[in-house]
Amino acid sequence: MRIFPILSLASMLAAVSPLCAQTTMEEFNYVTSGYKMQLAGGLDMKKGYRFEDLFSHDTRSASTGDVRTTQFKALFREGQQRPCAVMCILSNTSQTSKEYLCIPSYSSEPDVWNLAMKRILEFSEEDLTTITVGFAILASYYSGK
Repeated sequence: MRIFPILSLASMLAAVSPLCAQTTMEEFNYVTSGYKMQLAGGLDMKKGYRFEDLFSHDTRSASTGDVRTTQFKALFREGQQRPCAVMCILSNTSQTSKEYLCIPSYSSEPDVWNLAMKRILEFSEEDLTTITVGFAILASYYSGK
C-alpha cells in the first residue's frame, strides 16, 4: 500500500523543513540533475553553494537481498547557516545508476514541491520503503538540532 509511506514522508518532511531556507527551482534542478552532470564531467562545485554530508543508511531487500543505500547531503547557499535543500542519493547494489532526489524546504513554491512529490511517486515499492526509512532518520537528525 503506497499511501502510508507517502503520508509518512510528508509528515517527516514537514518536521525537517522549518530548519531550511526556501528551495528555488534552479536549486531543485541542480540537486536532481546538475550535480550528477557535475560529477560525470569532473566539474567544480556550483558557484555560491556547498554541500555538507549528513549520513548514509543501508536497507537490505527482504525479497531480493539487494542492499539499497540512501545518502543525504545538505545544500547550503554561501554565507547561510541553514540548508536550502537536502539531496537524497538512492543507490542499489544490483544497479550501477544512482537516483538523485531533492527534498525542498517547507516554504518552497508549490511547483517545486509538486516536482518533488511527482518524483517520489515514480519509485518502486522497495525503493520507496528505503527512502521512507532514510527520511525518518533525516527527521530525527534535524529534530536534534
